[in-house]
Amino acid sequence: MPQTYALLNLTDLRLGLEDLLSIRRDALLRTQVGKAQESILEEQRKAILALPAPLTGGKPFAEELALRHAEVDSFGMGIWYLTEAYLRVPGVDPAIVEAVKRVRHALIPNTDRLRDAYPEQAAAAEVRRQNVPSIVEDLLRIPLAGGKTLYDWAMGFVYAGERIATTLAQRAEINAGTRKHAMTLLGETLHMLNELRQDVIAEIERTIGMPTEIEHDIFGYFDVLESTRAEAKRALEQNQAIAGPTSTRGLTFPPPSTQFIQGPSPSSPGYLGGPSSTRVIAPLRDSSSGLSPIPPSTGTIAPPPSVRGPKRI
Repeated sequence: MPQTYALLNLTDLRLGLEDLLSIRRDALLRTQVGKAQESILEEQRKAILALPAPLTGGKPFAEELALRHAEVDSFGMGIWYLTEAYLRVPGVDPAIVEAVKRVRHALIPNTDRLRDAYPEQAAAAEVRRQNVPSIVEDLLRIPLAGGKTLYDWAMGFVYAGERIATTLAQRAEINAGTRKHAMTLLGETLHMLNELRQDVIAEIERTIGMPTEIEHDIFGYFDVLESTRAEAKRALEQNQAIAGPTSTRGLTFPPPSTQFIQGPSPSSPGYLGGPSSTRVIAPLRDSSSGLSPIPPSTGTIAPPPSVRGPKRI
């Protein structure tokens, strides 16, 4: 019985379709059904690639934003400290000092802006790009090691901020509708691959001289991906079975009770014991049961008998 794909996710489908339509394309086109389905498979591949990257194996948005934020910090602090050196060291050409001041004002007037939230950093990148043309000559006058100039750092600063804006826009695109569309693509593509495999097997059986290995040549990579998912699923189920239940949901707790704590015992011989102390411990409410707690009872415990010390002689 041919293997049925049921565990593949969108990342697997993206990888598998890219492999099928490039490395395994010749094997696919050796079958009539493969020739008929090639364009449809290509459409599915493009539709999956058009999904936001985190849905198809790309970096999660939080990770991508953190990476771009680190780039903004690196370029921003680099520009700040380099210009700070020119402003602090005595004897620098006044024309260079004025150029540095213009660069500082246009790109990073203070380092506080580097602590802004992502939307503010994205907006700041747009302003910096607009300011760059007015300071190009100033940037080119300030050299960097390796034959570059401060212009290279300035553009890196701008690009990093713009990538934050791009990532924020991509994150905004992922809504309930996008996720529903992604799940629809997943189901359609799995169904298409399973039907394609059945049709390939049927064509092999009715075509004299067609090698049976062609099935593996077409679906080999998908088989590896499905097996990997199955092994991961079994390992997870085994670990959960060993660990056992980890929550208290569904457990029955004993009813609350009232505890009485005995009054303090005599601190030294010859003194009467203190009166008994009735301390009511408030019952805990079991929020999961929805029942009212049992009211505490009020009982007392008699004081201990008095203790008299030895008589003086």
